Amino acid sequence: PFLIDVFRYDKLAASNFLVLIAIGVIVGGPILSYLTDKPFSRKKGPLLSLCIGVQVLIWSGIVFGGQSLGSISLSILLFAMGATLAGTLSILWAIIREVSAPERLGTVMGLVNPAPFLGVAIFQPAAGYLMDRIGKTGAGFPFEAYQNAFGLCLASLSVAFIISLFLGKGMKSL
Repeated sequence: PFLIDVFRYDKLAASNFLVLIAIGVIVGGPILSYLTDKPFSRKKGPLLSLCIGVQVLIWSGIVFGGQSLGSISLSILLFAMGATLAGTLSILWAIIREVSAPERLGTVMGLVNPAPFLGVAIFQPAAGYLMDRIGKTGAGFPFEAYQNAFGLCLASLSVAFIISLFLGKGMKSL
C-alpha cells in the first residue's frame, strides 16, 4: 500500500519493487552467512552492528526522504533491506550458537525463535494505530501516516543498533 498510496504505482509495479526485498534476502543471506563463517568468524558482533546500521540508514532514507525517492534509489533501498535482513538473522543465529552451552542450545533457540512472530503481533497493530492517527485521505493513506509507522521501525532499529554495539563485550555463555 505504501508504494501505491505514496508513489502511485499500480499493483504490478508495486509488487515488482517488493520482489527486490526477496531477491535481497536470497542474495544477502548466503553472502553474509559465508562472511560470518570465514573472514568475520571472530567479529560477528561488529558485522551484526554493520547490518543493523545499514538497516537504520535504509529506514532513515524512507522516513525522511520517502516522497522524494526515485525508482532507482527505492530499488536499491529495498534490495539492501532484504540483504541485510537475511544477514542479520544469519549472524544472530551464529552468535546464539556461539554463546550457548550445547546442552542449553535447544532451549535458547526455542526462546529466541518466537521473537519475530511476537514482533509482528506487536508492530502491526502499533503501526496501524500510528497510521490511523493521521487518517486516510481518499482511498489511501498520505505519506505522513506511513512516516509515523515507519518511524516506529526506525526507532526500534536504532535501539537494536545501540544494543548491538555492546555484543561481544563481556558476553558469557548461556
